[in-house]
Amino acid sequence: MSQEFSRRWKVERSPLVHAVNAAGRLFGPRTLGTLQAESLLAAARRKTGLAAVGDPPIGEPLRRLADSMEAEARLNPMGRLATRHDLIRLLVNRLRMEEDRRRNPGIAAEEIRRPLVITGLPRTGTTLLHSLLALDPASRVPLTWETVYPSPPPEAATYLADRRIDLVNGQIRWFHRLVKGFNRIHPVDARLPEECLVITSHSFLSYQFETTHRLPSYLEWLERQDLRPTYEVHRRFLQHLQWRCPGERWVLKAPAHMFDFEAMFSTYPDAQVVMTHRDPIAMTASNASLTATLRSAFSDEVDPVEVGPECSRRW
Repeated sequence: MSQEFSRRWKVERSPLVHAVNAAGRLFGPRTLGTLQAESLLAAARRKTGLAAVGDPPIGEPLRRLADSMEAEARLNPMGRLATRHDLIRLLVNRLRMEEDRRRNPGIAAEEIRRPLVITGLPRTGTTLLHSLLALDPASRVPLTWETVYPSPPPEAATYLADRRIDLVNGQIRWFHRLVKGFNRIHPVDARLPEECLVITSHSFLSYQFETTHRLPSYLEWLERQDLRPTYEVHRRFLQHLQWRCPGERWVLKAPAHMFDFEAMFSTYPDAQVVMTHRDPIAMTASNASLTATLRSAFSDEVDPVEVGPECSRRW
């Protein structure tokens, strides 16, 4: 029953994506690159010529994530290419941000004061509220382009015309080739406010990955972890973004903040929290649909009968 239903979870994709998947199946997944942690880190170091990823350490989180991606995510060829590219991008960001901090000690001296954190169950209006509060000129929100490519630190003079904006919008157009119509479910654009999961993914201790991939062993491990290292990465990231482009206060958003308020308040003791609400039955159905749609960008074997109970249990 589950397998029969899962075959009906189809997404519309461009002919180019179908061609890449067909070629990948013909020549085998290994020709598209391994997802082993050591290989990913080596590729990032070759790309940057840098060695230090900074604190907190990423060794075990990266290894557990990479192993789960390889063994459990059921990636199709395009999904493997995209996942490898994204994990290397995160490592490249870590390497370059650490080098930025070494060259510019003022980044580490930045203070994050009284951030406003929007959270609550997913699909309860957190994105709408985040976008609304972002309209206040006093608000400093992380925009998608600067969370995807944070180095070098953004500058106020070029903030609305940075070359990375076009780069990220080009990548977003590629994502829409993987899953056409996704923008109707969740708006995505380089200049829109982005949620904190994109930031915390740089710790490799983040719920970002299980949202977009089937990762049961990684998720089981993640749920047992103290997330204070995640929030340390988050704090360092905000320092980086505000160094040359400050605001009066940060306005942040992610439903996943609910999973470890203790860790969040240990990092931001003066944070203020806004929680959104919605009928939990409607929320669960909407969230399961979003999760299955996201995972279908990277896998042809997404089983909604599996995704639904997983989302219900977690949230």
